[in-house]
Amino acid sequence: MSLATLKARVAALQAGSQVPAPPSDPVVLASVLTAALAGKVTADPNGQVRTDRYAPASITGAKFADPRRSQFLAALEASGVGRVAKVRDAVPSDVGNAINIAWNSTALVTASGPLAQHVKTTLSLTDAQLNAILADALTRPE
Repeated sequence: MSLATLKARVAALQAGSQVPAPPSDPVVLASVLTAALAGKVTADPNGQVRTDRYAPASITGAKFADPRRSQFLAALEASGVGRVAKVRDAVPSDVGNAINIAWNSTALVTASGPLAQHVKTTLSLTDAQLNAILADALTRPE
C-alpha cells in the first residue's frame, strides 16, 4: 500500500466517511493506523509504507521527547539500587511475551508503554514515581 493510499484511508476514517473493511491481520492494521495517526509513517524509496522507529513526533529540537531505554534503566537504578535486576528477573522467559519483547527491544520509553508499565507494576510505583524516573532519564547522557 502506498503512503498516499494510507493517508487517504486515514483521512476518510477520521472524517467518519468510511468504515474500515475487516483486515486480514487486525493487529498489524491497528498498529499501522495508530502510527499513521501519530504522524509516524513515511514511504520508503520504493513507495511502500513503513513506520519510522524515531519519528519526528518523538523528537523535540535535537533531543528525543522520550528517553532511550539505556537512559531509563540508568535513572531506574539511580532511584534505588537493585531495581533493574528486580525488574529484569520479573521478565517472562517466553520470547513471544509482550513484556519480554519490550524488555529486549524498546528503543524509546513512554509512561504508557509496556516497559514502563512492567517496571511500575513490578516495583509497585505510583504514576508520580514513574514520571519522576522518566524525567530523570531525559537528563542522562544518551
